[in-house]
Amino acid sequence: MSTPEEQPKPGEALARARAAREQMAAALDEPVGWQPIWQRPRKPKSKEAKKEELSEQHRRFQDAAERRLAARNSRRPRPWQNRIVNAAEHRDA
Repeated sequence: MSTPEEQPKPGEALARARAAREQMAAALDEPVGWQPIWQRPRKPKSKEAKKEELSEQHRRFQDAAERRLAARNSRRPRPWQNRIVNAAEHRDA
C-alpha cells in the first residue's frame, strides 16, 4: 500500500484530469480510419455472386434434408426384426 505522502493531493489529481479532458475530447473527435465490419456501408453483390450463394445454400439444405431423412429412418423399428423375435417366442413357447 502506498503511504499518504506518495498519494497525490485531490486538488492536483483534479487539475491533471481537467487538463487531460481537452486532449481526450480532441482524440475522440478525430475521424476513425478503421471501422468494424457491421458499421461499414454494404457493398451490393453481383448477380453471379447471388446465384452462387443461393446454389450453395440450396446444396446445403438438400444435404441437411438427406441427413434428417436417414436419421429418421434409422430410428424406425423394422418389421422383419419384430417378426423374428415373435417367431422365436412362438417357437419356444
